[in-house]
Amino acid sequence: MSVIKPLNFCLKHFFIPPIIASSKEMAERKENLVLPFSFLIYYLSYRNLSRLIPPFPKLSPSLNQKNTVMKKILFCFSLCAFLLSCNNGADKTTTPAADKPAEATAATADKAPAGLPYTASYSSTWSTDVSDADLKMVLMSYKDWETGNMAGVQSAFTDTVMVEMNNGDHLVKSKADLVKIWTTYRDSLSNVRIDMEGWHKMYSTDKKEGYIVTWYKEYDTYKSGKVDSANYHDINQLKNGKISWYSQYKRKMK
Repeated sequence: MSVIKPLNFCLKHFFIPPIIASSKEMAERKENLVLPFSFLIYYLSYRNLSRLIPPFPKLSPSLNQKNTVMKKILFCFSLCAFLLSCNNGADKTTTPAADKPAEATAATADKAPAGLPYTASYSSTWSTDVSDADLKMVLMSYKDWETGNMAGVQSAFTDTVMVEMNNGDHLVKSKADLVKIWTTYRDSLSNVRIDMEGWHKMYSTDKKEGYIVTWYKEYDTYKSGKVDSANYHDINQLKNGKISWYSQYKRKMK
């Protein structure tokens, strides 16, 4: 009996509590696959091992007591194997998202790498933080020009607009006056076709200014039958959902 009591004490205070704590922790982590299989191994091992040591009812009480002690020792070994399997399962948990680098979970503005031969005089930190609504508004201004909807073109600009023309002229005019100039030219054309090749959202994170840049081919057919085709690259600066500054670059197609 002096051996049985210490074993019962060990089981009560050292083996059962870790099993309960480990089970709770694994339930919280949803690691429920390791626990059932480990417990099944423990259960089958204990049942099979216990059969190897049948009771000896006809032996003396001292031998029966030794037999009981042996079973408890085997039970302790099974518990140890069970606890080790739980720890192995816990070590295989994946790294939580909080431990991942911030750049892997959040988009950041592009920064110029070190060692470049130039320093940007305007900005070198850009992101694409421009709304889809602003992008659609800018592209619709090209479609309105293509279809001859000059009222739609005018609605895309702020009340006062700064324009850099492809011939080098610099204009600061109200949108109404600017559209009058463009309407005269548009009326001389019988057809306009635009092949929009691409666009890009650009937001300067240090200047807090947004842009939509476009590059396209435009084919203008005059009422006289003459066709003028060219490659264009435009910069559209945005302010409160409108175009406040417009710069155009043109290269004629051969």
